Amino acid sequence: LSMGDRFSIHLHESPDEMLYFADQSGPMAELVRQISGKTPNTTISLRRETPIASMAAELHTHPLLVIHANLVTDDDLHTLNKTRHVIVHCPNSHAYFSHPRFPLERILSHGFTVALGTDSWASNRSQDFLDELRRMRLRYPELPDVTLLKMATIHGAMGLGLDHEIGTMNIVTGK
Repeated sequence: LSMGDRFSIHLHESPDEMLYFADQSGPMAELVRQISGKTPNTTISLRRETPIASMAAELHTHPLLVIHANLVTDDDLHTLNKTRHVIVHCPNSHAYFSHPRFPLERILSHGFTVALGTDSWASNRSQDFLDELRRMRLRYPELPDVTLLKMATIHGAMGLGLDHEIGTMNIVTGK
């Protein structure tokens, strides 16, 4: 998906994806073989790395919305240009696949902006963003309210390059 000079890409979403990039094995490799009639290593040139490592050169051409990043390594996080990319966590999709705990603390400690998303109907029974917020609050009760609010608003706008137009709110209190 392209949004002007910004792109979104689903990366490091599942163990199957990681196997495919690591040694061209697993269910994803079998799917590629079935669809193309070729073995995976003749379909795509992989360097036996993580998806982010194998795309390192391309990652710096455009700001990205990196959807998922469930299984990133510290090396992967160093590879990403953290000043231009926003990582989007989809709590209900993450739970749907019973992934291990999302590495939120580690991602934040590397200085990344994290936004919340819903992912698709394929892995989410609801597209209700409030359901994502509820799950995030339950999974990360230690997360400061202001951080969660930013993940739900301005961080998504930043990922879309629209933070100068949307994603903030002014709260007026009556006395």
